Amino acid sequence: MKRFAFVVGTAVIGLSALTACGGSASGTSSQNTPSPSAPATAGSSSPATTAGPGTLSTASVGSFGKIVVDGTGRTLYVYDLDTKNPSKSNCDGSCATAWPPLPAGTGRRR
Repeated sequence: MKRFAFVVGTAVIGLSALTACGGSASGTSSQNTPSPSAPATAGSSSPATTAGPGTLSTASVGSFGKIVVDGTGRTLYVYDLDTKNPSKSNCDGSCATAWPPLPAGTGRRR
């Protein structure tokens, strides 16, 4: 058990160090978190087909292939702490400010 805790602790410290040491292409960055306003289509080989902020579509992004984006081209992520039953988002406050939700609309599923 002590070995497992040591391995996990070492991995966490290593990942934290890599995250803290990561830089931007310009060499300056105020923080090392992805910009939630950056469109997912930057550097992509094909543009996203979008119709509005509540619309989902796909965009091709380099080696990632096709990803899901909203109507403004922003990448959509799944927050692992959200719950399905009951349906509840656990990303609020500063989390929701940095990663704005895309609420599911009413209507039929496609």
